[in-house]
Amino acid sequence: MTRSPITVPQSAMKRAMKMTEAIATAHRAKKPKLVRQLVGRYLKSYDAKRVAVRKAYKALRRPGPKANVNALAAKLLPWEPSNEPARLFLKKKGTTGNYRTILDFELENRARQHLVKDAIAPTVDLHPRQYGTIGVHAAIKSVAESMAQGYVWGFEIDISNCFPSFEEERLHEFLPLPKRVIRHVIMASHLNITSGNVRDIFGPAENGVDPILVTEHLAEARQGIPQGSAVSNLVSEILLAVPFKKLPTCGVATGYADNVLLLAKNKEDAVTMMEALEADPKLS
Repeated sequence: MTRSPITVPQSAMKRAMKMTEAIATAHRAKKPKLVRQLVGRYLKSYDAKRVAVRKAYKALRRPGPKANVNALAAKLLPWEPSNEPARLFLKKKGTTGNYRTILDFELENRARQHLVKDAIAPTVDLHPRQYGTIGVHAAIKSVAESMAQGYVWGFEIDISNCFPSFEEERLHEFLPLPKRVIRHVIMASHLNITSGNVRDIFGPAENGVDPILVTEHLAEARQGIPQGSAVSNLVSEILLAVPFKKLPTCGVATGYADNVLLLAKNKEDAVTMMEALEADPKLS
């Protein structure tokens, strides 16, 4: 079955865009209370919800019947839990025997994620060398330019358990979102997570009891922010921007998701960058 595109009136899209422009203006004016007020208004906007449904439908991995954008937008409540299943898939990490947990979301959850992402995107102030939301090719180009300028000493860091390590309690300090929206859209802990390929890998349930590795991976998938969410990459970049901006200026740091490459023109500066990175609990 092929997927037919769904449409949203241009007038609705323009109204949603004007709302994001207002959020951006308030953010540039350093008015955090107004930003939160405008973000809250955006999350309740019927126009914004229709735009989010359209984006979510376009991003679905599997073709399906044409969605009723208006009906779904009308009942889209990002501050309430969703019972829609999120399927867990495990992807091998090279030859280590470890797995990366990735969730595959259906239309409602994806729409909620796009709605929140559109609301907070105008407030983002990332470090100019963070490329997690831009793309790996841009990151590679930046590294090549740095090396051509003499930054040839370096360390490559893979932040351990980056996505699962983020905790819900303090996220409202970094994101202009109500705590209930953070809980039900940003975090994985309240999702209705089901097996995508986990039981195919570790075996089906016997007498109604899953194998221990199935249970462990399903529990792990409920930690932190979920990989596979439309908003998770942006959130992780926002959270990593704070310590990223504090790194010494004796070298350059290039970030791509949970990977950081530190480069300097001599060994001593590279070690200084590395020590600063290890000393920061958000990036260690």
